[in-house]
This record gives sequence, structure tokens and C-alpha cells, in this order.
Amino acid sequence: MLKTNVDYILGILPHGQPMAIKDISSSLGIKEETIEKIAKYLEEEGILKMEFKFMKPYIVLLGTSENPSAGRIEPERQMRYSRKETAEENLRARIRQINELISGSNFEAATREFIQTKRLFDKTKGLKSEEEIFNGLYKAYKKLVAPGK
Repeated sequence: MLKTNVDYILGILPHGQPMAIKDISSSLGIKEETIEKIAKYLEEEGILKMEFKFMKPYIVLLGTSENPSAGRIEPERQMRYSRKETAEENLRARIRQINELISGSNFEAATREFIQTKRLFDKTKGLKSEEEIFNGLYKAYKKLVAPGK
């Protein structure tokens, strides 16, 4: 499964307990500025909230331990919060995964992954390597439609 900075940030946060952005940064190796930008977007979506204690930013994950999915975002929307470079890397990795599934004759899983990847690609605008990614998707589609050719 592909993971974005959003996944890593959400994965490290304890439910309902504040965690300093500085601590998240040192734990994950992600710049504090990047974490703060992602946190602002996630706060707008109601997934977490930012607090300030003694002028230091903290993040609090909303939802409860009984319902950990509360406040989480679905995979298609995660791309919106990633850097474009990360989006491109994720799309390339998904295309590789589709091709591996096809090579292993797992066409059902490959088809599901293709559909999800195509949706993500359609939602992602302004990629530097948009044509390359589109061509990779098209080649994978051709393999799915006519396997063995």
C-alpha cells in the first residue's frame, strides 16, 4: 500500500491527545513547515485541529479510540494534500503495482487498482510528468483489455 505524508502524520497521532509538530517532524523526518501546511488542510476538513501552547503548534487528531476512522479521509482525497512530486511518485508506484498484478495474472485486483489509480490521476492536475503517467496507465489498460498480447 502506498503511503503519503498524510498517512504518516495521521498514523503517528494519538487520538484526542496533542502532539507537537516539532516531535512529529523529528519522528517522521518531515519538515515542520510541511507538517503545518498539511495540518491546516486537514483542520479545514475536520480531521484534526491545531492548538498553540506557549507559541508552539500542536496537532490533535479528532475522532475517538472507539471510532478511529472518524476524522480520517478516504484514499482518493489524500492526494489533494500531498505535494505534486509525491502525487507523481504515488501514481508511478500504483502503475508498477498494476503491472505486477497483471504479470501475476491477478486481473481482478489489477482492474480494481487501475480504476482507483485512474480516478486519482483524473483528480490530480498540473503534474510535470502527466503525459508519462498517462502513457503508463494506457499501457496497463491495454494489458488488462487484451492480456497476453
